Amino acid sequence: QSLIVTVPRRTPKTIRETLKAWYTTEAQRELESRAKAIADRHDLRFKKILIGDQKTRWGTCYPNGAISFNWRILLAPEVVALYLVCHELAHLVHLNHSKAYWSKVEELCPTYREQEQWLRKFGQGLVL
Repeated sequence: QSLIVTVPRRTPKTIRETLKAWYTTEAQRELESRAKAIADRHDLRFKKILIGDQKTRWGTCYPNGAISFNWRILLAPEVVALYLVCHELAHLVHLNHSKAYWSKVEELCPTYREQEQWLRKFGQGLVL
């Protein structure tokens, strides 16, 4: 339940950059694994998972099937990150936010409303 960070120089900037690199690597591993498991259960296919450092977005699903996630989602509770994975996977079926889209999100994540509400309320605080 702890993380030991080794940095060449102990400055706030170096520590932040090292943690960001670790979270980015973990996000790639964790979110890709979760997306694959959910996609396989629901017969969905994505092309690849990308991890970014977006300023205003938590995730994006591209028309070519690639999905991008913001690494900061790993700072949220696990159920919130899971909701985000479901949110983006639902875009593989509906590349919009129609009623049909939200039905697909609910199929993938029945508690999505609670998770979405948490992200809207606390998301801006997910910073290093």
